[in-house]
Formats: sequence, C-alpha cells, structure tokens
Amino acid sequence: MLALSGLGTTSCQGPCRTLAEQVCRCSDSPREQQACEVRVDANARGQTITDEEAERCEALLDVCTCEALQQGERAACGLSELPDDVDPRSASGGAEPAEEDFEG
Repeated sequence: MLALSGLGTTSCQGPCRTLAEQVCRCSDSPREQQACEVRVDANARGQTITDEEAERCEALLDVCTCEALQQGERAACGLSELPDDVDPRSASGGAEPAEEDFEG
C-alpha cells in the first residue's frame, strides 16, 4: 500500500472528497486505485455534504492513513464496520466498503 501524501490539504471539492481520495490511494495496485476513484466519482454525483459532515471529514484527514487501514482501524478514515456475515463487496455493490461516507 502507498503512504498518503498531502495530508491536511483539501481538494477544491471539499474535505470529504479529499478523504475518499486518500482511502483510494491506499489501494494495493494502480488498477484498484483507479477503480476506487471511479466509484468515488459515481457516488459523489449530485450529493450535498452538510457542514457537519464536512467538519467530520476535515477532522479525519489528519488520522486517516494507509497504515491505519492496514491495521484494521477503519474508523480512522470514517469507514463503518460491517457485520461479520456481510461480504463487503456485495454490501457496497462491488465498491470499497462505506464509500458513501465520502460523497461530495
């Protein structure tokens, strides 16, 4: 997995989009990263982020790292845990789990 670069900076699309892009950069391969980014783009279309959601994403930018994800600390990136009996790929339509947390 790749180390995150540019932590604490936000894209012109807001902190939730930046957070989602950080998660994508933690993908195991360039192909997986590109697929993740395509899913983020699709999920973001037409979505409105509240000020509260944007503040939460902004706070997570400092603690969301690839290392945290590798250690299973999904909450560090705002990702929710799925029940043990749910396949993450089927629960999110083949997308990485909980990308809807990063719409915008």
